[in-house]
Amino acid sequence: MSSEIRLVAAVVADAAALSTAGERLFVQAYGRYSPANDLAAHVREYFGPETVAAELQNPDVRYTIAWGGDAIAGFIKMRSGDAPETIPAGDTLEVQQLYVDAAWQRKGVGRVLMDWAVAAAREQGRAGLWLSVWTVGVFFLGMQVWKSWRSGSYVMGTIMTLFFIPFLGGEIGGAIGLGGPKR
Repeated sequence: MSSEIRLVAAVVADAAALSTAGERLFVQAYGRYSPANDLAAHVREYFGPETVAAELQNPDVRYTIAWGGDAIAGFIKMRSGDAPETIPAGDTLEVQQLYVDAAWQRKGVGRVLMDWAVAAAREQGRAGLWLSVWTVGVFFLGMQVWKSWRSGSYVMGTIMTLFFIPFLGGEIGGAIGLGGPKR
């Protein structure tokens, strides 16, 4: 149940725990779709302790951890900066990673994290929120209202995976809380 979840902004001291959780949750989510060598190289590059520690020191990156008791039930990584040309112009935020532990799935953790992301974008006066989702992760997005779907591809080792880029903002933003003028 999502009421058992506590959201906490991650700090550099959380790097090792986030690294371990990121590796584990990425493998849970995508391990069966990827060759072992590609998977190992990917988690080393994107979830290594040094990578996570550096990101936690980057002012354009923000991690929020969903704690279920004293275990990481999930986390979200938000990034500000350049967006692909397929995203409408404006000052947007990217949901770069969102992972929920298998034991916590279908208990509202993903919803709580996405609601937090929408609130963060709204509080910062952003024009929208976007994310890339591998096609195997699209089921989650059925619970959210997203404006436009663009597609592309992502290469992990020897595998090319299709992804979608949904965008939250503009005229449907009011339904989610992003609408209105920028502050």
